[in-house]
Amino acid sequence: MAILAKKVIKRTAIPPGISVETTDKLLHLLENFPDSSAIREGTERFGPGCVLISGDRSALLLREKLNIPVIPIKVTGFDLMKALIEARQYSPEVAVVNYFRKMPDIDACRDILKVKVSQYSYLDIKEAHQLYKRLKARGCKVVVGASLACDLAEEYGMKAIFFYSPSALQEALRYALDMIASYQEETERANTFKAIVDFTYSGIIGTDRHFRVSTFNPAAEKILGLKSSDVIGQDFSSLFSEFQVDKKGGSLTPKINSLGSFGAAKVVFSSLPILVGGEAFGQVTVFQDTATIQMAEEKIRWEAHRKRFLAQHTLDDIVGKSPVIRKTVEKAKRYGRSGSAVLITGETGTGKELFAQGIHNCSHRQGKPFVAVNCAALPESLLDSELFGYEQGAFTGARKGGKPGLFEMAHTGTIFLDEVGEISPAVQARLLRVLQEKVVMRLGGDRLIPVDVRVISATNRNLWEMVRSGKFREDLYYRISVLELQIPPLRHRTDDLPHLIRSLLQHIAPQILISGGNLVVEAFNSLKDYNWPGNVRELENILERFVSLAEDAEPELETYRRILSECHRTGPHIFMAPLPEHPGLEHKLRETQDEEIRRVLGEMSNNKTRAAQALGISRSTLYRKLRKFQSPPT
Repeated sequence: MAILAKKVIKRTAIPPGISVETTDKLLHLLENFPDSSAIREGTERFGPGCVLISGDRSALLLREKLNIPVIPIKVTGFDLMKALIEARQYSPEVAVVNYFRKMPDIDACRDILKVKVSQYSYLDIKEAHQLYKRLKARGCKVVVGASLACDLAEEYGMKAIFFYSPSALQEALRYALDMIASYQEETERANTFKAIVDFTYSGIIGTDRHFRVSTFNPAAEKILGLKSSDVIGQDFSSLFSEFQVDKKGGSLTPKINSLGSFGAAKVVFSSLPILVGGEAFGQVTVFQDTATIQMAEEKIRWEAHRKRFLAQHTLDDIVGKSPVIRKTVEKAKRYGRSGSAVLITGETGTGKELFAQGIHNCSHRQGKPFVAVNCAALPESLLDSELFGYEQGAFTGARKGGKPGLFEMAHTGTIFLDEVGEISPAVQARLLRVLQEKVVMRLGGDRLIPVDVRVISATNRNLWEMVRSGKFREDLYYRISVLELQIPPLRHRTDDLPHLIRSLLQHIAPQILISGGNLVVEAFNSLKDYNWPGNVRELENILERFVSLAEDAEPELETYRRILSECHRTGPHIFMAPLPEHPGLEHKLRETQDEEIRRVLGEMSNNKTRAAQALGISRSTLYRKLRKFQSPPT
């Protein structure tokens, strides 16, 4: 058998990672039959994933005594007929010797081949020797059998015919290789499943078909305070009755995201029946303790806030080469290096938040939180709680544990107050205190929380006029307008239109930019005298309408002009008269501010310390503003 196996192995493709070896050691172990301990000791090196191939009859014994798969080499009727035909050449009488039991197919072969066949079997080596002594005494000349039968026949001077064929052994070898491949695949799947079960943060309990606990992972041990050794094999319903699937009308119904408890542990669990062909083969329960879920929720919310509170744009993102926009960008860069509050003014759609993000990103607070809040979008009560936060129970519907305000979230970074002119007087008073004291107190709270925040504000309204009319606190105005930046409207920088159009197309429709960007720019030249009351935002809206209509059109100038005419005709400002030219808002505000400083200095007899206190600004700020006067007071 070993000789035949080596020949078969040489011409069989063995997959990588699988080794094949032959041994006749097990034949000697049969001498100790029926003592199975000797067989186990001789095969103890065979580990998991090992498959044993043996002769048909010896495989019966090995399969009973070993805890590994044993594949028998089958003797087919054709193999047996070939062996008998060969044996008939040496003697008309043939002895077929087999281990353990006789072969049932012999009678059919005997009748077909007209040969006299006698069958014999043995159970151990001693009995085999006694059998051959009798056969020799009877004059037997030829024996058909397996390895041991043939070896003994030659030992007693008889012709030996081996009845196993190469094809039978090759078939057994192929079957063994398929079995090992399946075992490896199943082992890999089982190890993957075990790794998932063992290392997941969720507790997992699985049962067998009798609803006895078969899986109890480390997370389940930690959450429920039980050891798997004390749980495995126990009845699931007696231990975890609350986690059991529902039984309705003889069928099992899952429990999904249910709230339950085990001792002191509060958990959210889902229990699912394991169904095979409609029949229940157990259940699996997955659960997490509520404390872990709450911590995960808080972490997710914080990460979402953290990503949302990052400034995405820099001053390099501001498109335009006109002198007025370049001068504004350079001023913004200087403001970025300062730590003072900035008031950004400009019409709607000029990009005030873009400049605010750019100032933040070129300051020493770069990388720290940038928290933007639209003061016009929130009612007074909600804006108050959003800016300053609240404690648990501060008002009906207040979240358990309270909530930090936007000033707290912006700590060490920048808070951007868009539409700051819309803040109510009550919120203005609280905002002023935060800016002066650098502390916040949550609604319903009794403790002061220090905050280190730079304030950048923006408005499209004339705040100084609001101050003079009593709609905006004067002291707050001076606090938020230490540095002022006025964003020029689009009508003052029409030379930047081509650059803006190309930049916006890059985001809206890059394919149109590639195929006909220059034609689009040329088509927009027809709007060069337009006032653009909506500024860059209006330009973006018109471009989006244009792209929607021009997406499938041929890139031709006249086509683009016609489409643009349709887009612009539907614009909300097409019939507005050109806006009259006025001195810039920043210039007006500076003139008004200078007049106020002169007036207060006169009232305080030119005492700059008292004047600074009355104006709500520091002495250094007052001196800086005085140096900017055309003719400073004496």
